[in-house]
Amino acid sequence: TENDFSKILKNAGINVTVAPVFEYECDVTNPSLDGFDVVILLDGNTPDNEMPASGQTALVNFVNSGGGLIMTEWITNENSKGSYANMSDLLLYDPVQFNYAEGSETFTVIKDHPITMGLPSSFSVPNHAGNAGGVKPDATVLISGSVLPNALAVKQYGEGRIVQYAVAGNSVGTPFISSVDMQQLLINSVNW
Repeated sequence: TENDFSKILKNAGINVTVAPVFEYECDVTNPSLDGFDVVILLDGNTPDNEMPASGQTALVNFVNSGGGLIMTEWITNENSKGSYANMSDLLLYDPVQFNYAEGSETFTVIKDHPITMGLPSSFSVPNHAGNAGGVKPDATVLISGSVLPNALAVKQYGEGRIVQYAVAGNSVGTPFISSVDMQQLLINSVNW
């Protein structure tokens, strides 16, 4: 949940503000993006509720101007149904290839990057769910998995950076809570 992510990041010394609304209520004036460096968009418990177009446009402008965006699934699932069209350039997984998967996972670091620093070459995560589909051509996969072949992808967009996890942040299982390696990955993602 948002509170679990907040605790992980606060324990790492990162300042965190949890939005007072779900993403489908967020027009990015509640709160405004002014003064923020990174936005984390968890889309696990509300997979059928789209962010308003004004919020999507604000996120595109935020990233294009140098902000960071971190996303978890089920945003690709929603995009495969026609949602999140205003920010589809920010999404790193191909919505046509969306493929639900769940189970225990062994992740393997396949590319050195600031996000993968300090991680073992492979690590396991208990039960989770996510997207086993493919990435868009302009995304770089950093971590592959036994269930999720493109587990984590990144992309520079304008002046900003995007990190997208194929793992659902707060759905089946608790990969970010149950794995210290996933917690480090999250911290590294925010710091990148």
